[in-house]
Amino acid sequence: MTGCLVTIPDVDTNERLLTVKELAHYLGVPVATLYRWRYQREGPAGFRVGRHVRYRRRDVEAWIERRLSDRIV
Repeated sequence: MTGCLVTIPDVDTNERLLTVKELAHYLGVPVATLYRWRYQREGPAGFRVGRHVRYRRRDVEAWIERRLSDRIV
């Protein structure tokens, strides 16, 4: 089988999925904290892609906004 080419369309950097390591760096927390939050269902919504956890940037931003609005009471 030859000539089989699969192309993936360009993805806006805001739509690219974040790895656990990237999100930990973005939030300034250790990777272990993200895994603990995930286990306790406290952190931003993530999902599995195979055995890897990934995060959508918009879910992370929504989680941050909810945390901020909870503090302004």
